[in-house]
Amino acid sequence: MPVAERSVPRRTWDPARVLEALHDWTTLVGRPPAMYEWSPSKVRERGVSGQQERWAREYPRWPEAKTVARYHGTWRAALLAAGLPGGRAPFELSLNERVDAARRMHAVGIPIPTIAGELEVAEDTARRYLRACRCDCGRNWVIKATRCGECAREEAARIALARGQRWDRRRVIAALRSWAELEGQPPSSEMWLGGRHARGRWAREFPRWPSTAIVVSCFESWNAAMAGARLPVTPAGYTDAEVIEALRADVDRLGRAPRLEEWRVRPSGVPGVGAVVTHFGSWNAGLRAAGLRVTREYRVWTPERVLAVLRRDAARRGRAPVRQDWARAARGRPSAGTVQQLFGSWSRGLRAAGLEPNVERDKWTKATVLEALRGLERELGRQPNRAICASPPRAIRTAPWSTASLEAGSPRAGSWAGT
Repeated sequence: MPVAERSVPRRTWDPARVLEALHDWTTLVGRPPAMYEWSPSKVRERGVSGQQERWAREYPRWPEAKTVARYHGTWRAALLAAGLPGGRAPFELSLNERVDAARRMHAVGIPIPTIAGELEVAEDTARRYLRACRCDCGRNWVIKATRCGECAREEAARIALARGQRWDRRRVIAALRSWAELEGQPPSSEMWLGGRHARGRWAREFPRWPSTAIVVSCFESWNAAMAGARLPVTPAGYTDAEVIEALRADVDRLGRAPRLEEWRVRPSGVPGVGAVVTHFGSWNAGLRAAGLRVTREYRVWTPERVLAVLRRDAARRGRAPVRQDWARAARGRPSAGTVQQLFGSWSRGLRAAGLEPNVERDKWTKATVLEALRGLERELGRQPNRAICASPPRAIRTAPWSTASLEAGSPRAGSWAGT
C-alpha cells in the first residue's frame, strides 16, 4: 500500500520514540538514516530504491523526516541527541547573522577555512555565504533560492487566498477604479504583471488586484478594460511596425529572442512590455508577429480559447473530460483551476462548451459530502485526513474525495485536491 494511504495514530511519536527509531534503523542498516530516506516527497521525486524501499515498505514503523524535526528542531540535532554520526547542534546564529559575520570576516582578510571554523560550517558553505544575495524584500539573505523563506510563505498564503477569488468584468472594473483612486492615476498593464514579474503595490497587496492576464482574459485587451472602467485610455505610443522593429533589434543585439524579464525596465523612448501586450495581446503573440521563436509560453486563456480546447479534448477522448484530467496545466491547455476562474465552476465550463458533465460526480451536494465524510470516519475508526482522501482505498473510491466531486458540495474543495 502506498505511503500516502497509511496514517499514524496521534501521540504515536514523542522525542524518546523518535530516538529509538533512529537507533533501530542504525542497527538494521548499519548506518544512520539520511533525511531524504525518511521523506515521502523525496521518495516520490527520486523513486523508491535502496533503503528508501525499506522505509516505504515498513512505514509507519519509522517516522517521517518532518516528525523528527518537529520533536528535535532539525535532523542533525536529532542525530546528535541520539549520539549517532552526522549529528550537530542547531545553529545559534540565524542565516542572516551567519552571512553577515562571514562577509565581515572576509572583508578584513580572514581566510575561508578560518571563517568556516568560526561559524562551524563546511568551507563550501562559507563560500556560499560570501556569494549570497539579498532577497527582493530586502529583509533576508538567500543562498540558493531566488527568494527567502518568509517571502515564499507569504506568497503561498496569498496564492491560497487568490484561488478562492473569482474575477469577472464587474470586479475587475472595481479594482481598476480603486487603484486609480489610491495611486492618483490608472494602472498600466506592466504594473499588474503577476508571478515573478510582480512589483510594487500590486505585489504587496496581492490578491487584492487581478493580474494583467486576468484583465485581458475578461476584456480581450488592456485598453478595453480601461474603457470599461471609464478610465483614461493611453493612446498607443508606437505602431505595430515600431514594436516589431524594436523586438528584432534586440535579436540583433542579443543574438536571440528577448525575454519578457529583459523588457520590464526599458529606457524612455522605446517600447516596453506594456506596448507589446497592448498591440498584440500578449508577449508571445508579439514575438510571433515579429517572426521570432517563442522560448517560453506566456499564454493568456480567454473564455473562447478555453471552450475550443475543451471541445477538442472531448472529441479526442470520446467523452467530456473530468476535472482530474485537467488537474494541472499542460501544453496546449489550461488547468481546471483556470476553467473554474473563468466560468465559476468546472461544470459550468463544460456546459458552456456544449458538453455534459459527469452525472455521477454532479450528484454530490454539501449535505451528501458531509454524510459521506461521516461514513468514512466510521469505517476507518478515526477522522479521515487529506492523504486518505487524495488516494482512497479501492473500497471507498466512489465517495467524493476528489476536487471534482467536492466542487459542488464542499467549501474547501481546493484543499482536498490530490488526484
